[in-house]
Amino acid sequence: MGDYHVVVANALGTATSNVGRFLICPPEINRQPDDACIKVGISDGLFVGVESFHPPVYQWHFNNSPLLSGTNFALAFQPFQATNAGAYFVTVSGLGITQTSQVAQVTICP
Repeated sequence: MGDYHVVVANALGTATSNVGRFLICPPEINRQPDDACIKVGISDGLFVGVESFHPPVYQWHFNNSPLLSGTNFALAFQPFQATNAGAYFVTVSGLGITQTSQVAQVTICP
């Protein structure tokens, strides 16, 4: 991060660019995952909205344990099972910074 400029020189002279600013913008969660009530046997899921200039790294957690298949902005239940009910959150990482979403409670609908 900082201010930079370019100096170009040749036999005809030297030219200096205007100062440009280089910023490091980590990913930012702009839409939290919502609580959900899902019927057993239905395909559904959770998602998180992220704004990022660089590709972020996603990791979904279920009851505080990372999910091997949870590495995208969306987490799919195909189909939803009773054992899928619980607490979910996602971490979003990039440029050495990690943000954690709020917890979404997923319950079984009658």
